[in-house]
Amino acid sequence: MKWQLIIFDCDGVLVDSEVIQNRVFAHMLGHAGLAISFEEVVRQFVGLKMSQCLEIVEQRLGRALPVDFEARLQDQTFAAFERELKPVRGITQALGSIDAAVCVASNGSQEKMRKTLELTGLLSHFEGRMFSAT
Repeated sequence: MKWQLIIFDCDGVLVDSEVIQNRVFAHMLGHAGLAISFEEVVRQFVGLKMSQCLEIVEQRLGRALPVDFEARLQDQTFAAFERELKPVRGITQALGSIDAAVCVASNGSQEKMRKTLELTGLLSHFEGRMFSAT
């Protein structure tokens, strides 16, 4: 059987971003007044869209987050990505050996996908073929 299309998830499949992102999220939630461990962030929020995550956080806090919370979270997450982000081990070689069309689909934003794929040298494999739940 010859594959016609392979659809990749981004976070945790192409780029090793989940640990970094969830660590930053847990840290910022602590500063916003919600004491939460990294493990609890992973358990409760991985796989959800950010809008869903923030809705849950506000319910748990019993109040709205600061209006700039999401923008600051993105800034701090992107700064951590610039320092630490790497492609998932073996993915560069795997992408080079695939003889089929590829695309990436994610619950993350287009901006986040573009940033993480660019930082890890994977963007050229997916340019014009990135699909976001947002």
